[in-house]
Amino acid sequence: MADIIIDEWLWADLAGENSSDAKEQAFNFISRIYQKCDRIVMVKESKFMQKLWAFCKDAKDIWNRKIANFYNANFTYNMSKSVILEWGSLQSIPEQVVNETNPDDHYLIQALVTVDAQVVLVTTDRSLKDVLSRHGFNCQLKAEFVRAYVSQ
Repeated sequence: MADIIIDEWLWADLAGENSSDAKEQAFNFISRIYQKCDRIVMVKESKFMQKLWAFCKDAKDIWNRKIANFYNANFTYNMSKSVILEWGSLQSIPEQVVNETNPDDHYLIQALVTVDAQVVLVTTDRSLKDVLSRHGFNCQLKAEFVRAYVSQ
């Protein structure tokens, strides 16, 4: 079993903001996570969760409502498919990583440090990926990771 931390790109893709192909790929990705014995790691009240709730609230068409219902039923409210961390339980990150990364991304890195399992952070941010990889953290770019993950 692997734990996967996803940054906010997921909600832009699922909302169709990037393209219909990105939306389909993002839905296939979360569907595949559900089918496998893997889990999504989320931090309560984080930007990721705020965007999840905004996506649910703004889901006007039937497909976005189905996506919101699928995600909530299979991840948000399914403790066997998710790890939901409280802010107070997040571990600190090394100072050199703090200094080299955007403060908006610190909760993602803290989740990466906190989860004591095989975990990967999936991002579209190349500089974040480069910093984390240089410091020994498992961080993958969305384009390569999602494509490989869905095809497994």
